[in-house]
Amino acid sequence: MRFDIPAAPAASAIAELSRQARINVLAAEEVVDGIVTNEVHGMLPLAEAFGALLAGTPLRAEQMPSGAIFIFRRT
Repeated sequence: MRFDIPAAPAASAIAELSRQARINVLAAEEVVDGIVTNEVHGMLPLAEAFGALLAGTPLRAEQMPSGAIFIFRRT
């Protein structure tokens, strides 16, 4: 997939990645509040795009059997 996502507050960057990938991503506001993600540009598999977006943050993405992706804080 092709992604063009600037570095931004996590809530908006995750929403943009969700829109561009046409998938459901669920992230509670209190989980992502105050976190800035990285930019992601280019042709990347979805998992790699999420890895790049969330690298260096306390967030992680996990895909559920339904296909939806949940965003969690690392513990």
